[in-house]
Amino acid sequence: MRTVGRCGLAPMNTLAVASMLVATASVATEGPTGAFEHSVRGKIEPRFAAAFPVRASWDRDQHGIQVLLTMEAIDAQAAAESDDPYLHAANQQQALGDDHVLINVWDDGMVAVSGVYEEDNAQFIANTRFGLRSEIEPVTGDRIVGRVWTDEPMETSDGETYSLDLSFDVAIARPPAAVALPQGGGAPGEALMALVEVVLAGSWEDLKPLLTAEQIEAAENGWAETDEERIGEAVGSLQQWLVLHGQRARSVSILEASLREDGLASLDVAVEHADATMICQARMREVEERWVFERMKMLTIE
Repeated sequence: MRTVGRCGLAPMNTLAVASMLVATASVATEGPTGAFEHSVRGKIEPRFAAAFPVRASWDRDQHGIQVLLTMEAIDAQAAAESDDPYLHAANQQQALGDDHVLINVWDDGMVAVSGVYEEDNAQFIANTRFGLRSEIEPVTGDRIVGRVWTDEPMETSDGETYSLDLSFDVAIARPPAAVALPQGGGAPGEALMALVEVVLAGSWEDLKPLLTAEQIEAAENGWAETDEERIGEAVGSLQQWLVLHGQRARSVSILEASLREDGLASLDVAVEHADATMICQARMREVEERWVFERMKMLTIE
């Protein structure tokens, strides 16, 4: 199998990660052993490892630990505290400009590996349902230890082959602890739904009281000329999922929400459109005694 494109949290073709270290150890420095080898592209022999908990993009109730093996160190803790650790690691521009390997260890027992070659972002994939072998110790604390390998080379559709044998023992970077919020998401949920109502109405003037001064300034002093463009500049990732191809969502509801120790609220949101319902994750943060929108991303489609 061969896929070309961005590595995200998609079934069978992407994985991500980081590691829980403290103080100056927040940059992942633990080294894996072994290699991922492609018959034409050569070996990936990663020098650093990081790991963190993640949710599957195809099932928001599916959780796992992802391990990222890189040629350069990343700030694992910073990545773990984001809502997309792999993307955060890529944006650090320290590690993911080079060839790397991603390992996904899911709670249902499946393990998947993707070797990613930087030249064209080609991914070569194996999992325990199709040829991959794995030995992963039970994760009972803050480390994940294991080995993944293939007994025989795997073949791509164009006749190339790849194989791997990698071992790792790495600390798991975890985001701050969180507690569940009441149904509807409490105060962060109320603030989010107020934003949703105004964004769906398309009124920039009504949206401004719900924004920070920085958000308003960015929208009014940038390229945006229409209300829709200003709304997109201020809360683009919210507008993106509420308005698809010019069609506004039929309904929006909060499924569940939690509040982290660092004051960040995470809310799972169902956005119903004519053809499908998207499950998204929104992030709100309390700033000067009010809840401010940070970002929303799609988790899955139902």
